[in-house]
Amino acid sequence: MSAKPALPSPSNQLKPPLASSVAGYVYVDFELRGCPINKYQLLEVLNAFLNGRKPNVPSYSVCVECKRRQTVCVLQILLLVFCLLPPVSPPLSQSAAALGLLLLVWSFTLDVIWLARRARHNAEEAKS
Repeated sequence: MSAKPALPSPSNQLKPPLASSVAGYVYVDFELRGCPINKYQLLEVLNAFLNGRKPNVPSYSVCVECKRRQTVCVLQILLLVFCLLPPVSPPLSQSAAALGLLLLVWSFTLDVIWLARRARHNAEEAKS
């Protein structure tokens, strides 16, 4: 009777390498974050290097902005779907639509304030 081949144990199996950035292995001049990267950020980095200046891009991934807005977007979509349901009467649907509009204005206002602060910070950083 032949012996069964031994099953490989977890300790002797080949493990795939963990995903990591190139900067973990070699020196890089600049790193763009995001998957995919923003094409305008890439153009800014190329333009900055060609003109001998520091690139003006955020130090965080583009995904942060999407995650920051996600809650408001979900609420707006739910309110819109609620307004379109057939059994919802006009006074209730109008109130829900008004609430959705207020959420949109609130979200837009927060974005404008954030962009103004970022522009002020970038201007101060450029002076120093």
